[in-house]
Amino acid sequence: MLAGKHAISFGPLVCMLFFGLSLALADEVQAIEDANEHYQQGWDALNQRNWREAAKHFDLSYKAKPRPDVAYLLSVAYSKLGKFVQASKFATEALSGQPPLTEPFVGDARNIIAWAQRASRVEKESEGKADTVLPPPPNVGLPPRLRP
Repeated sequence: MLAGKHAISFGPLVCMLFFGLSLALADEVQAIEDANEHYQQGWDALNQRNWREAAKHFDLSYKAKPRPDVAYLLSVAYSKLGKFVQASKFATEALSGQPPLTEPFVGDARNIIAWAQRASRVEKESEGKADTVLPPPPNVGLPPRLRP
């Protein structure tokens, strides 16, 4: 320990460090709680085939705590809404996330991406034609209901 005018007191520094860590931990706990609440609400909407409400809640869950299974569920909801850009985005994120998505959902995510590419191509080729019909989204499975 240094003595005199050059002495360093570590007490306040240690207190600030612990206070900062406790705030970070509280933020993480809140993020998990928010993600879980919206995840459950998303599943409720999904079970009612309310795709818009499901997408809203899964999006909020994903923003609070990104996970591949939630990204996959977002891709399913967006595909059912015919929003192929968003469906493809979240299917791609589901395939690249950790922990890895499992089969058969890997294949289903790839099917959503392929559907989105076809829908995008049809939309570009039709450019403003009122009678354009986009291909229907693929039938895909749902992962087990997990807690975030």
